[in-house]
Amino acid sequence: MCYTLSNCVRGSALAETGGARLLKILAVNYFEWPTENYEVFSKMGYEIDVVKPSDPPPVDDYEVGFFEASYMTAHAEKLKNIKFVQMQTAGHNHLPVEFMRSNPGIQFCGGSGSYGKSISEWAICGALQILRQTPLFEGYRLEKKWSWEGSYDSRELWGSVCGVLGTGDIGTECAKKLHAFNCHVIGLNTSGHKAEHFDECLPTTSIDELCSRCDVLINTLPLTPGTKMLVGRAQLEKCKKTAVIVNVSRGGIIDEEALADMLDAGLLAGAAFDCYAVEPVPPESRLWDTKNFILNPHCCGVTMGLSRRYLEHYIQNAERYIHGQPLVGVITPGRGY
Repeated sequence: MCYTLSNCVRGSALAETGGARLLKILAVNYFEWPTENYEVFSKMGYEIDVVKPSDPPPVDDYEVGFFEASYMTAHAEKLKNIKFVQMQTAGHNHLPVEFMRSNPGIQFCGGSGSYGKSISEWAICGALQILRQTPLFEGYRLEKKWSWEGSYDSRELWGSVCGVLGTGDIGTECAKKLHAFNCHVIGLNTSGHKAEHFDECLPTTSIDELCSRCDVLINTLPLTPGTKMLVGRAQLEKCKKTAVIVNVSRGGIIDEEALADMLDAGLLAGAAFDCYAVEPVPPESRLWDTKNFILNPHCCGVTMGLSRRYLEHYIQNAERYIHGQPLVGVITPGRGY
């Protein structure tokens, strides 16, 4: 199924552009947005066709695409005129790097900037659940057991030293919120350069130091060759026994097997994960039964507010593109972000 939004404003748009040809957008409606969400692009001077994820492109003269890279590669022959693709995802380890390199005329832009608010909330919520022993008391609830046993071992986030791997949008939003808890926030980025809202920053080569200092460690890094298994067994062993580990970006950066070993042995306080090396997490995975481990199905960024921010992001770059301005969030092939 496809519907086109242009007829209602075609006359006014053509008048505003001096009768020039309308640029065409193909939008894949992943979230079943209502028609009015797309009308703004028609008013900008675009003609926009909206299709379901399972539908092929109805024609072959689109210049702009609102869809994921997988849709682009699946229909590359019919999308050969595309010059700009706006995606939704923040992490880009799944991107077809060779396709992007062989098509340098196409600008791929990510959804960075859309997820920071929602993911950072979950990251801090996950840390708080471990600190306040939610897994323990949830166990009591399932047993219908009214007990304070263990409650005096609960800890506060207030005044903690928190390490945030990554100082981009999601990491920065985490840092801003952590300051509300009077935390000392240490960021980790490639060079250790200063970043707003962080009390200090370290380079990735100082990961061991960061692990040893933190009460809470939150991973927001993209998965790249440089970040793969950045937090391995050796780094986890440097963490405090009371440390909390949170992962809200990608699997494969933190050694899950080593983490499970240490959690089951009581060598870490707990962990809250939204992302995993293998997804979906298979039923036989030990993570389902790991002690003090919160397992969320890679959806911590998905909220009602996310859809609104997607639209704002689309509008921003569509405006920039039609006026010949630099786009926001352009991805460098192979870099991963």
